[in-house]
Amino acid sequence: MPALLYAGLAAAGIAASLVFYLSGRIDPSRLAVCLALIAGAGFVTELQTSEFPSNHISRFTAIDDRLTILGTVVSEPDIRPTKTFLTVAVDSLVYRYRRISSTGRIRLRIGAPTNRFNYRDRIRFTGYLNRPYAGRNPGAFDYRRFLMIRDIYGLVNLYNDESIELVQSGALEPFVRNLVVPIREYIVDIYERYLPAREAAVMKGFLIGDVRYIPPSVYQRFKDTGTLHVLAASGANVAYVVLTVFFLLRPFGLRKNHKRLLALVAIVIFSFLAYNQPSVVRAAVMGVTLLVGRLLYRDITPLNIISFSALLILAFRPLYLYDLGFQLSYAAAFGLILFVPEISQHLPRPGGWLRKGVRGVLLLFSCTVVAQIAVTPILLYYFHKVPLVTFLSNLVIVPLVGIATGVGIVIVFISGLPGVVELTGSVLALTVKGILALIDYFYQLPILKLRSGAPPLALIAAYYAALLLVLTLWTRRRAALSFLLILVVALNVSVWREVAAGEQEDFRITFLDTWNTNTTFIREASGRCTLINGGGLYRSFDRGESVVLPFLFSQGVRKLNRVIAADTTVENLESLVSVLTGLEDLPVSEDGEAKSDSAYREQIEVAAPVIRLGSDSVSVVILAAPVSVQKLHSLPRRIDILACDWHYLESGKLAQLVDRHELSTVIITSYPNRYLSTAIIEEFREQHPRLMVFSVLESGAVAVAASRMGYRVLASPNS
Repeated sequence: MPALLYAGLAAAGIAASLVFYLSGRIDPSRLAVCLALIAGAGFVTELQTSEFPSNHISRFTAIDDRLTILGTVVSEPDIRPTKTFLTVAVDSLVYRYRRISSTGRIRLRIGAPTNRFNYRDRIRFTGYLNRPYAGRNPGAFDYRRFLMIRDIYGLVNLYNDESIELVQSGALEPFVRNLVVPIREYIVDIYERYLPAREAAVMKGFLIGDVRYIPPSVYQRFKDTGTLHVLAASGANVAYVVLTVFFLLRPFGLRKNHKRLLALVAIVIFSFLAYNQPSVVRAAVMGVTLLVGRLLYRDITPLNIISFSALLILAFRPLYLYDLGFQLSYAAAFGLILFVPEISQHLPRPGGWLRKGVRGVLLLFSCTVVAQIAVTPILLYYFHKVPLVTFLSNLVIVPLVGIATGVGIVIVFISGLPGVVELTGSVLALTVKGILALIDYFYQLPILKLRSGAPPLALIAAYYAALLLVLTLWTRRRAALSFLLILVVALNVSVWREVAAGEQEDFRITFLDTWNTNTTFIREASGRCTLINGGGLYRSFDRGESVVLPFLFSQGVRKLNRVIAADTTVENLESLVSVLTGLEDLPVSEDGEAKSDSAYREQIEVAAPVIRLGSDSVSVVILAAPVSVQKLHSLPRRIDILACDWHYLESGKLAQLVDRHELSTVIITSYPNRYLSTAIIEEFREQHPRLMVFSVLESGAVAVAASRMGYRVLASPNS
């Protein structure tokens, strides 16, 4: 809806709430406040996503010309081994010698590591302003959406920093430059001095969430064992900070409120030390809310604390509601707050050391299981798989990471004590090595992953309603009927959604966007799945692993019945092997040994570039690579759908095929590069106005759904 309509509804909700409250009708007053909050969030969201002023930076992303941009660095530089990212709030730009005042944020990518620029620096640079790319295939990472949630609407790429002019230093921002940065550099220097390189990189992840220098293989193993969350600064880190402050202040005999005030300051500093990542900001808001509540001598209810912190964050950034990290952290936190207190009442009461130890282990296991159950549907929705080993790995890894983080904090404070700091560094290095060894062990355990396509939102709602129904029945709360009603409605929506989907498809063909390679996936009504080509490789980027596999997971595909290579290049075969390897949870052969690449290559069929498919109602021909004129002459006269790579359009062969055959639909399944002008496609459309022409260059993946009634093409409206 328009932003002004949202604003009007918010104002009406506030007015209605006051009227109800003054008349003594409290429940309607509360309901009106809730509606006003939702309408207010809609108003802010519209302002942040669509109703931009005419000079907003997003209005200039379609200009095919270089712009000179003046702006301010509004977050700390993200310096990586091979590149640097700056978030810049634009003040003005120069286009064709005309200066235009502008607003909005962009991301500046510099193709080399550089520390020339700092927070609050004003800089000027010239380059092409591009719009971030959206997800080009189902299940793919949507970079445009990711940046939009962070209020970024443009990209500029520069090879180096030589052309960037520092207009004004941000030295007037003393908090970050004179306090936060020196403390962070001191911590990093301590770790790099007393720990091996790999352990130092992991330790920076444990303490401040800096994962940039962790080897990719190590990072992937944390991810595959469900322990990646320990590398993100979050609630546990904030708790360590508060405990450290209280411990260090203990000898001084300060009052509790004075300690809490100093802990508030420490939380804010730590949030900046951890680069104000969304996870640490959420944890910091919760910690600050808790301490402020204690300072005001209010009763502290954990459920109120976490709810208020979520509302506070969403009041300023409503789009964070769609952020994966926000959803995971609050789902886990709500699960722990609601279920763990009830579970703890049924655990053994603490008596001796043995009973305390048993209770502690059971409580830790309960927290792990509850948190995993709470986030499972979210993980399935985004990643389509959940490593079941996480129930075991977190039980061991989380306490050890807590120990490592505690020792990591200690070594920072005792760094001036010769001998002691070396000994502590050795203990810390040994602890981190032990954690990494355990991560490797859990990674190699033969435990399957829970796999599924993206579950419908109605089914996710039914899942959480069922959890809350179990909780209310267990605790005999009166809300059970409400959650039962939600569960029934959500299940009905999920079931009737499938019924309303219409006639069953005979088959569906999806032409994936893998740039210069024709990659096709076919699913028949019987459930048989066929993959033609694997996407190929581009330098170190494996499209089979990074593009095709996420698509298959999003479709709930667990097995491919046929794997066809119409392109026999090494790059295509290697990408197909990556797909086959990724689909198997336990890649072992019949004798129990790990499968080799040759074992997977045996599953790949080699086929000619001309592939004919179809049913009684529709015929499809796929030209997966250039072929001779003789083979083209052998094609049937009538072809409903012709899918071909870019070569046929550029060489003029496609126009000849249109003249010679009865075609209804043409799909261009590849293109040389993303920046190629679509002028050739538009010219072809003008020459053949009766022909439906689609292209993965314009719309990303293109799907064809065929049934007895005919076929329909599913693609972006742009095509």
